[in-house]
Amino acid sequence: MDPQAPVFLFVGRLSEEKGVLELPLILHKIQETIPQAKLKIAGTGVAEEKLKSLLPEAEFLGWVDHTALPKIYSEVDMLLLPSRFDTFGCVVTEAMSCGLPVAAYDSKGPKDIISHGVDGLLAQNAESLATAIVEKIQQGSWGNMYAATLKKAATYNAEEIMDRILADLG
Repeated sequence: MDPQAPVFLFVGRLSEEKGVLELPLILHKIQETIPQAKLKIAGTGVAEEKLKSLLPEAEFLGWVDHTALPKIYSEVDMLLLPSRFDTFGCVVTEAMSCGLPVAAYDSKGPKDIISHGVDGLLAQNAESLATAIVEKIQQGSWGNMYAATLKKAATYNAEEIMDRILADLG
């Protein structure tokens, strides 16, 4: 990661319920401290035109085939997930399996997967999420998150999950 020009990514349906209209708040707050920060957006949806007007500087990738996502994940520094309603966002585990840390709201789903400050970041709102991202970048400990993210993602494969279910059942 270039701490002077981090690249963030959103992947998903571009609709208000996915929290995409908070992306401008997050990016612009980050850019107050790190002006060269960038955002890529993969997806389409009803909020696309509004989002384009609010984020003319963002790179809109349109709909991206699932098989192309790992390459995109490898080209960015962090996934942003501003949704408050995803109970288990597959995009979180997809990104983490590629070693990409995730910044999300501290809500059901993300908080069950992400360990704040270890393999991702959790916050209550757009401003505090942006602040947490900037602080982590300024601490210079971003590299540690990549390794921790891969380690966490390994626990979300089918075999590991089945073992945990069987252990819980006794």
